[in-house]
Amino acid sequence: APTRAAARGKARAEVEEAAIAAGKVAVFAFAGEDTYSVRDHVIQALTDRGIKVETALPPVDTVEQYRDMGAVMDVAAYVHGHVKEMPADHAVATIVIRSGVTGRKLTTATFTGYRRGLPYDVEEKLWQRLGATFKRACVAATKPRPRHNQPMLIEAGTPL
Repeated sequence: APTRAAARGKARAEVEEAAIAAGKVAVFAFAGEDTYSVRDHVIQALTDRGIKVETALPPVDTVEQYRDMGAVMDVAAYVHGHVKEMPADHAVATIVIRSGVTGRKLTTATFTGYRRGLPYDVEEKLWQRLGATFKRACVAATKPRPRHNQPMLIEAGTPL
C-alpha cells in the first residue's frame, strides 16, 4: 500500500509538472561578449523542459517593474546574464533568475569553461543546477497574486 508521504510526493510532482507546463519564462538579452550563443542555449534548455520562453520583452530596472510585468504578461520567472571572456580561451557565464511574482532575485549561477564549449555546458547543466528554482517560480506563479499597482489610466481630455 502506498504511504501518505509517497502520495503527497506524487501530488507535489503533478502540481510541479502542471505549473511548468503552464509556466512562462522571459529570457532577456545577456550582457558581455559573445552572448547570443549562451542565451540561445539557455532558451533551448528551458524549451526542452516544456517551458514557454518569451524573448521579446524589454529589460526593466526596478523590482516593481519586474513584478508588474510578470503580472501583466503572466511570467513566472526572468532570466538574464552576463558573459565575460577570460584569458587562455576561457569564459565565465553568470546567469540570474528573478521571480515573476515578487520581482526579486531568486538565485545566481556561474558557469566556467572554454569559450567554445561554454554554451553547451550551460545547456547541459542549467536544469540540473537551477531546475528546482524554476519549478518553485512556476508553482508560485500559478497561485493567485494580489494586484500591487492599479493599471495606468491616462486622462486625455473629454470623451467624444
